[in-house]
Amino acid sequence: MEQQKTSLNLTKDRKELEIRGTPMFPCEAYTGNVRNYISGEIPWHWHEELEAVYILNGRMRVGVDSGSFTLEKGEGLLINSGALHSGRAAMEGECRYNSFVFHESLISGSAESVLGRRYVRPFTSRREIPGVYLKKDGGWREEAAGCILKAYQAYEKGGFGFEFPVREQLSHMWYLMVTHMENGLMREPVKESLEAARIKTMISYIQEHFKENLELRDIAESASIGER
Repeated sequence: MEQQKTSLNLTKDRKELEIRGTPMFPCEAYTGNVRNYISGEIPWHWHEELEAVYILNGRMRVGVDSGSFTLEKGEGLLINSGALHSGRAAMEGECRYNSFVFHESLISGSAESVLGRRYVRPFTSRREIPGVYLKKDGGWREEAAGCILKAYQAYEKGGFGFEFPVREQLSHMWYLMVTHMENGLMREPVKESLEAARIKTMISYIQEHFKENLELRDIAESASIGER
């Protein structure tokens, strides 16, 4: 049931064009080796859905908006809705991963439910939180990463009722995250950072003019910043 990923179908502004699951179960599971992508890495892209990544072996360097995380085997990362991200192997050899791309309604149900209004939207609306690193720390982050693996195993197994353990594990991951980030989620959200918006603009400009003889000055001016 899971899909092998080796390429992405992107718009000019790097939005990934793919339908995830069904309206009744808006979730898709993937497995892959970063080195099998056409360019040898996962290109910069974004999507409205969230993405939960778990590293099976190797080490992956994941860029998220203007920051980055280096994930080891057994670690995970939750990428927020709309966050620009990419991935590449951070060491020699294979870099294999599992990932779930899912709409927030998989966790919240109705957007107006208590789950949606109190625990899901306060996270997905925060541009200042592009991703949450689920590292091997012996605590809640490591447990949350394990939830991604268990959800994937249930998805891969399939069969009648597989949706229950998939949603259960991803919901438990969410519970662990929001209950340990309560103070931060209660603050007023901020708009997308200027730096992240400029990166998206420059990537879009490069895609539109890649056949031209581009100079650094042209790229910088497209995002209204000075040449450095």
